[in-house]
Amino acid sequence: MDFGTLIMAVIVISIITLPFILIGRSNKIKKQKMVDALVAMAKSEGNTISQSECVGDFAVGIDKGLHTLYFYKKIKDRESHHKVDLEAVQTCTLINNSRNIQMGDGNNKIIDSLALKFTFKDKSRPDYLLEFYNGNDSVQLSGELQAIEKWDGLINQKLKS
Repeated sequence: MDFGTLIMAVIVISIITLPFILIGRSNKIKKQKMVDALVAMAKSEGNTISQSECVGDFAVGIDKGLHTLYFYKKIKDRESHHKVDLEAVQTCTLINNSRNIQMGDGNNKIIDSLALKFTFKDKSRPDYLLEFYNGNDSVQLSGELQAIEKWDGLINQKLKS
């Protein structure tokens, strides 16, 4: 192989891999910004995030010492911040709104939305929904189902203790 062919091969490989590197870097920066927003939310109240996760367009975290859940979601230019005092929560329920669609080879389950529903000890407070995924905002699930199942389990474990 001569020097010219080697240079061409390096250029072609660079052109092919560069978009993947840039997308990966962009996703990492986006996730870090969401985690930073979550940490800033907690810090503004004098709390500390002891466990967090960033998936898709949201970040969720918990201050284990104070039993406070923080949730940050950003879709396009809309940002939403939520805080739930787990000391005031009686139950946490995973809400999976889905439907079955008949396809050629069988039924396919389509998830329309995923949320955590908080019911409070004080019955005068209405139930509170934290939406992890909405099919109208995002075309495809990207780990939201696994994340909501994890956080549902984590929160319910906290509520039992």
